[in-house]
Amino acid sequence: RLKIAAVLKNVGVLNEESDSLCMFYKSKEETVHHLMLFFPFVWKVWTDMMKWWGLVWVLPGLVKDLLFWWSGVKFSKIVLRMWKVIPLVVMWSLWKARNECLFSGKPVEWNELAELVNVRVALWSKLNIKGMQYSVQEIVNNLQHIITSVCNTRMASR
Repeated sequence: RLKIAAVLKNVGVLNEESDSLCMFYKSKEETVHHLMLFFPFVWKVWTDMMKWWGLVWVLPGLVKDLLFWWSGVKFSKIVLRMWKVIPLVVMWSLWKARNECLFSGKPVEWNELAELVNVRVALWSKLNIKGMQYSVQEIVNNLQHIITSVCNTRMASR
């Protein structure tokens, strides 16, 4: 349901002379899948996220396939709640960066965006997960330790 450039032109948000090319790439048509998955720096954001979680994956071909795959991953309760935040944070961050670039001319600093995504995941998790005992800084810097600790605590309580 994201409003790509072609739709924004049709509803008059962008003028008729505006092109429908990707805001970042300028050589491919702007599509939701290109913006959220396949643009090279976006792909790197997803890859960095997977590395942060200690996972290796193959990027799905469609956003709906990504969300379907994401919902099937199993973790303990608290870790799973953090996991579910990630697609929302990544896509919201990408969309926000795209709109700032499109409407304000602000260039995207991709390395900063990748770090900001991690901080937002930690912040959203800290604020929205009941019983989250770790600080935002601990989540960003020690995610693997937290995942292991939560899983070990869960196993010990059985």
